[in-house]
Amino acid sequence: DHSRLWPTKVGGSATRVHPRADARGPLRRRIEIDRYEKVVSMSQKAFQDLGSVRYCYGCGSDNKMGLRIKSKGKGDEAVCTWKARPHHCGGSKKIVNGGVIAILIDCHSLNLAIAHAYKKTGRAIGSAPRIAYVTAKLEVSYLRPAPIDKPLRLHARITKVEGRKTWVSCTLSSQGRTCATGRALGINVQRDKEA
Repeated sequence: DHSRLWPTKVGGSATRVHPRADARGPLRRRIEIDRYEKVVSMSQKAFQDLGSVRYCYGCGSDNKMGLRIKSKGKGDEAVCTWKARPHHCGGSKKIVNGGVIAILIDCHSLNLAIAHAYKKTGRAIGSAPRIAYVTAKLEVSYLRPAPIDKPLRLHARITKVEGRKTWVSCTLSSQGRTCATGRALGINVQRDKEA
């Protein structure tokens, strides 16, 4: 019964864990992520709606033909839920194209890097001068096909920041099963007012 959760200390902060969850098991991590997503989804607007990125195919809020993902987060982590359409299929009508998966991981990861950079400077996301990141490196590991008819959930976490560089790890899952993992290196760049 998931309603019987109790507090447990993890990394210096209290979290709630299902009584049968192993201290390092996947059920525990899934419950933590579910709880985090509920808190974030109720408390925040998406980074893209705040002006983090405007024209990108994957995440631009002003790109009407794009994927238009919505990333939300706090601190060093962000979450996103996205639903594919039939034309996003890969080698089969039942699975999402691998290139689309790479775009989702890339865009979600860099939006977290952008939001984190704004936070570090104490400014609102989208405020001038704009903070922009470009992808310097993206590694994606495909673990299993991502179903096209189910929502895809992304969870990204900043792993390192060094000068203008930000490293982000990201998982893409469906129905609690990891379909792909990725690591992105974003570089903070100067852009003009229209970027």
